Amino acid sequence: MIEKAILIGAGVVALIIVVAFAFMWDSVEPTEYGMTYNSITKTAGTDHIYEGGLYFVGPFKHFIKFPATVTHIEFSDRKERNAPPLETRTKEGLGLILHVAFQYKLHRHSIPKLYKLTNVRYEETFIRQAKNIILEEASEYNAPEYWEKRGEIGANIAKRLNDTLSNTYTSVVSFQMIQIDLPHSYEDSIVQTQVEVQKRETKRYEQKATTMRESINVDVSEANKQSQIIYAEADAKAINATTSYEKMAYRDASALLGLTASNGLIEYTKLMNIMKNKDSQLIIGMQNALINIQTPGPSQQV
Repeated sequence: MIEKAILIGAGVVALIIVVAFAFMWDSVEPTEYGMTYNSITKTAGTDHIYEGGLYFVGPFKHFIKFPATVTHIEFSDRKERNAPPLETRTKEGLGLILHVAFQYKLHRHSIPKLYKLTNVRYEETFIRQAKNIILEEASEYNAPEYWEKRGEIGANIAKRLNDTLSNTYTSVVSFQMIQIDLPHSYEDSIVQTQVEVQKRETKRYEQKATTMRESINVDVSEANKQSQIIYAEADAKAINATTSYEKMAYRDASALLGLTASNGLIEYTKLMNIMKNKDSQLIIGMQNALINIQTPGPSQQV
């Protein structure tokens, strides 16, 4: 009987040990960092930061989890928001509502410092800091600048936000200005202003196109003028060349036939001119024959 009680007691002790041993293990997801925490002493083990895996942490200990990936914070009226949109005023005093978001990433090796600074309420700290920075920076701009310099304003806010959160061992990965709400009356005036700007731009480009077309027409006209000059010069050169060749031919013929100005050269030149005219007729063997050179009548003239 006593032996049976001993066996039962040993079994209970063994079960307790197994259960207790099982509770001495804890895990960290691949998307998390872990830091051990002692539930009895209420202290964190800040000497080591664990990555994803299953670990033996000992009795009365578990992991405090921190995100290892980029985390999203959003100020908007969307369902997944962290906080409502931010309301402020522009530099000239107009009401302004900003819907913005940013992404941050914790510095792994600085997590113990972050824990000492904010405990586990680090994201609440980030949201509060971001709200103050965004509202302060947003109030430095006039309303038209939110149309004309939206990207520049977003970059300035992102830089200030990163500078501030770096003091809490965090980096801002990205920042987005999702939506900018100004008073409807002002937005309507801005739209009309932009329409007028576009009209002026269109007119300017039309004038530029007209100027270009006129310039092209001038160039074409000048090219045609130069072409006519070139053709005229070519015709003149051709006439001069023909006359020169005729003179050379007459000179060679004179030398070959022994003609001189007083001995047949003039008659030879006349005969050659008659033969070149397609409408002329030459009568041979008749004394004192009349030379008749026909010219085109009015109906034949071109």
